[in-house]
Amino acid sequence: EKQEEDAPGPDELACRSRAAALRSAAVLICVAGLATQAVAHVLRLAASRAAELEADRAAAEAFGADALQSALVKIHRGAEDHDDLRSSGLGATLAHAMISNGLSGAPPSSPADDAPAASPARAGAAASQSGGRGLDRWIDRQLDRVIRLASTHPPLHVRIAELAHFDGGSTVQT
Repeated sequence: EKQEEDAPGPDELACRSRAAALRSAAVLICVAGLATQAVAHVLRLAASRAAELEADRAAAEAFGADALQSALVKIHRGAEDHDDLRSSGLGATLAHAMISNGLSGAPPSSPADDAPAASPARAGAAASQSGGRGLDRWIDRQLDRVIRLASTHPPLHVRIAELAHFDGGSTVQT
């Protein structure tokens, strides 16, 4: 008799089952909400990069593509000369939102300028090129892709290439 009293009845089992289902649904809703926010954030950043390119086109119409290309290169070079902000912890954290990718070790118009120099991917890429394994290079490429997704501005070489198309192919020497 004692065991029968301690055993849960059908109503209690149904209640426990409903509670477990509600907990599972709540977790799924939270995960879906976080995923939706992440996708929305990536879309906002993509819109920001597209808006930068559109602003470049508008400035090129107003002032000429050559002038804007020259200004972008000067901004980039100025960022190379002043690395104090990027070398701080907060500056490195916010580097993806800066107008220039700063120190990259590559000429401003090269495709290697896709990611901020302060990124772990840039440091790892150099190590990978000097004898690292294929997996290290793959990880570095994936990190670079994530960094590009988190950037609010297109890389300098992309902006200059867009302006070159806009202005009939002339580009500023970097």
